[in-house]
Amino acid sequence: MGQKRIFFSILVFLLVLGGRELWKINNQIVRPKEMPESKFLVLRKTAEIPLQDKIEFQFAFDPRFNRLWVSSNLNQKVDILLKLEALKGKVLSLEPIEFQGAGQIKRHFARFDHFSFTRGSQIYSGFYRVHLSYRMGKQERGHSDVIYLGEGGEEAFAKKLKIYKESVHKAFENYSFELSERYATLGSLLRKTETLFKKRLKIKGGKSGKWGGDFFEKNYSKEIGPLLTQFASDNFLNVGKVPFNFGAVQTQFNILFDLSKSLAGLSEEILRTFRGGVSRVRKNDLKGPFLKKFHTLKENVLLHEKRAKSLKPPP
Repeated sequence: MGQKRIFFSILVFLLVLGGRELWKINNQIVRPKEMPESKFLVLRKTAEIPLQDKIEFQFAFDPRFNRLWVSSNLNQKVDILLKLEALKGKVLSLEPIEFQGAGQIKRHFARFDHFSFTRGSQIYSGFYRVHLSYRMGKQERGHSDVIYLGEGGEEAFAKKLKIYKESVHKAFENYSFELSERYATLGSLLRKTETLFKKRLKIKGGKSGKWGGDFFEKNYSKEIGPLLTQFASDNFLNVGKVPFNFGAVQTQFNILFDLSKSLAGLSEEILRTFRGGVSRVRKNDLKGPFLKKFHTLKENVLLHEKRAKSLKPPP
């Protein structure tokens, strides 16, 4: 009997000891083989927090933003959905950025390799609002926070952000100056076309007793037409050259392109009318409608020029 008791005591001791060792093994925080050592040293701090009432999470991207790591003091398999939104003015981009991904926490860590973008197309260094949702048993849970994603720490990022914003403001000033110059050019072309039209109205006579259009066509083709064509082409090309994050500037170049087309269309209408030959009586009938069209176009140019001047640089 004594030997049996000793045997069972030893067996119980070994089972308890083995259970403890097994618990240690199961709860040991091990670096995933794909995770850089530098990331592990940071993320393991959250994994080591005792799991009491509060579940903790921590986030870190790989340098190229192609993989996101999440650490937690949870030591079980938990499926999670992650959504991130860039804070306006707090990332190295003017583009709105929102993306999400799905993963699973396993032994304190989860890895996200694929993201779907609902806004934007690329991840930039900066601050993001993050929302993480998961299920514990039948209970839906969530975690929200503002986090920094990037290399070099927040202090180094603040310096980069300052330099970035200065470059953005400088670029905006350059675009604002260019828009001002282009509106001035368009206004000049419009006034020249109207002046040429008024001069032609004062000319009497013409071929076969008709009021010919050769004067307007000759001078328009020489002084205005080529410049207007080049002006329209330049504005169209500038729409593609302006970065997408300067959306208001892109819009203004589109407007300039449309206004230049309107002026070209009005000029073509006058040319067609003159080429057909117009009597003196008909000339007086045309004067009012054409001048009204010039006035309307000038009002549009002034309106959009005013809006261009009121544009403000990105925050």
